Amino acid sequence: SYAAVYDDFGLLGPTTILAHGCHLSDTELVLVKKAGAGISHCPTSNFNLRSGVARVGEWIDEGVKVAASFPSSSDTKSPSNLSYLIR
Repeated sequence: SYAAVYDDFGLLGPTTILAHGCHLSDTELVLVKKAGAGISHCPTSNFNLRSGVARVGEWIDEGVKVAASFPSSSDTKSPSNLSYLIR
């Protein structure tokens, strides 16, 4: 798994932030939590790319660090990421 590879090379730790996380398995989620890593989730990007659904509620319930992120200007028609905070 991707998380295991990062862990094997010493790259999975408290300062690691994984992007999206839509395809993390339950085993990987345990590894991410054990390492103290976090996941940055961008619902707009995942929706537009149709890349999957992130299980944010489950991650939070399991005690995994989760952050909200915003799409880059190339990923959205909005002129400002502030518009995502207002919605």
